[in-house]
Amino acid sequence: MNSLLLKALTSLSNTCNKSSLQAVDEDRIKVTFRAIHKNKVPVNPAEIEQWLLSNNWQPKPVESIVTWAKTISSGGKLPLKNKDLVPTEKEVWAKLNP
Repeated sequence: MNSLLLKALTSLSNTCNKSSLQAVDEDRIKVTFRAIHKNKVPVNPAEIEQWLLSNNWQPKPVESIVTWAKTISSGGKLPLKNKDLVPTEKEVWAKLNP
């Protein structure tokens, strides 16, 4: 797995509810995957799923995250619910790649 993707997943693991995603968690994950996609970091949904499950994420959030990763990495768009409560793609990328 790409080191920047691993860093992103670790960060999400430390900040999001692994059992039941809240709206702000969903937005944080979507923005993170947007930043990763925009900066051409390779995304392998099967690796993401395996990593999340092995790091104590529950199956339902994992299913959503993998779906979002597939959508964003294929150029699709996903709306945010609370845009003002999450960092921007630029801010996320700056933390991942200082």
